[in-house]
Amino acid sequence: MKKTNRIIALLLSLCMILSLTACGGTPTQSNNPSSSGTPATSQSGEKEHPVLNYPLLADPTQLDPHVSDGTEYMVFYQIFDGLVRFDGSDQQTAIPDLAESWEISDDNLVYTFHLREAKFSDGSDFTADDVVFSVERLKTQPSTASKVLMIDHAEKVDDHTVKLICSYAYPNLLLQLCSWPWRMVSKAAVEKYGDGTEGMVIGTGAYKLKDWTLGQGVTLTTNEYYWGEKPYFEEINFKVITDTTTALAALENGELDFTQITSGMDVEYYGSSDRFDLVQIHRPTIAAHVFNTTGENKALADPKVRQALCYAIDRQSMVDLVFDGQGFPDVYSFIPEGAEGYTTDLPHYDYNVETAKQLLAEAGYADGLTIEFIYPTVALCENLAAALKEAYKNVGVTLELVPMEYSAFTAALYLGNYESAYTEWTSVPYNPPLDYNLYFISTGSLNYCRVKDEWIDQKADEASRTMDYDARNAIYVELNTYIREQAYYGVICGIVGNYVVNNHVKGYEFEANTMLTKLADWYWE
Repeated sequence: MKKTNRIIALLLSLCMILSLTACGGTPTQSNNPSSSGTPATSQSGEKEHPVLNYPLLADPTQLDPHVSDGTEYMVFYQIFDGLVRFDGSDQQTAIPDLAESWEISDDNLVYTFHLREAKFSDGSDFTADDVVFSVERLKTQPSTASKVLMIDHAEKVDDHTVKLICSYAYPNLLLQLCSWPWRMVSKAAVEKYGDGTEGMVIGTGAYKLKDWTLGQGVTLTTNEYYWGEKPYFEEINFKVITDTTTALAALENGELDFTQITSGMDVEYYGSSDRFDLVQIHRPTIAAHVFNTTGENKALADPKVRQALCYAIDRQSMVDLVFDGQGFPDVYSFIPEGAEGYTTDLPHYDYNVETAKQLLAEAGYADGLTIEFIYPTVALCENLAAALKEAYKNVGVTLELVPMEYSAFTAALYLGNYESAYTEWTSVPYNPPLDYNLYFISTGSLNYCRVKDEWIDQKADEASRTMDYDARNAIYVELNTYIREQAYYGVICGIVGNYVVNNHVKGYEFEANTMLTKLADWYWE
């Protein structure tokens, strides 16, 4: 049955979707084809493999990029373009997309973009009106508003020139415009069909929507009006496959061309395969136990209780037993090494049962405490929940496990209907202010700890307006240290992603923090 008129989706951490089955390995982010590599065709001139088969972890709820809950961003990323895009896996360089060129004013408050001539997949022209509409829409949608706080408004100069007017100078704004929320939608389509509907899924990208079937997936086909080079794959078949075992079976029999793997045994097997390539990406992502500090369980409002739970987590054991060795325990905050705000001079909360018990006693819970823990019904999360339950039992805390179907889990996260939860947080190296604006300011869309702290809000705002790197980094170090002292979340481990691709597929590059990729660049050799 066809799914139509989808409701506005609930919010979800952009890092959770492609990482719910976290894993590890040695980093490498791309497979750039050699100069001699050419797409494969048969003697008749027909393509040997015209359809690319790609897995989805969950059923998409809708494909509107400005109201997405994150489960479908790999799909709509192929349909909708931005003004600029990252240069493959290089997230420190912006290259033209719908904007052919741009200028930035000396005070960094005005960005002027010169738009290319492009059409939407329905044949209508893409103009500055669509950019103005898209920007204003980004400012008002719940899932994107916190990401565009620095934009005052967009202003049309002419049909192919538009200005973004900032309310204050913002570090790395051009790189933020490369990120997935900044897709340009059709003003006419949204006004005609409405937010979050199937009808508004009309973009300027290399692919357009062909079919969308509940429980099965989404099929895209090439957009005949695409302004760029026609892609090799004529169709992208996004298949809903919710477990690793089924996905691997589909990979082996040719029903998938790409998937994620989670076990050390699989890493070893596919690393030596002559049919598949192993792609290993060290992601700026942590698996975390987040504590709802303003929820019904008042114990979690006490920093000592949260600190005790952090000390109760044996990260090395979690990596060895739950993540099958495919993770790294030597991580202390969500800010990765090399990113702004990274410091080792903060609480590490190394495993210490006695310290955990002492803190619980000081908080008044020497006789025990019960905490609810919600998590999605994914195999790794189920194993992790059981391991956490045993770990906390050692310090006198009873973890009440609440497994939830995926959509129900995301709804609970959005609504705050939980005491504590599993999540994965990904740092945004190209846009440091976004990390704090998403995860820890009062209005952050991914503030799953439900932090309401005026000092954090003020400091995050100050940093986001500071253009000098050293001064800005100092503020972020202060923020990161304070947040870890407050123990709003417990670090479980760092994440490395292991993926397997058919070795005939070439041209792939991934953004490490989101695993997004332009499938129009992929081809079959």
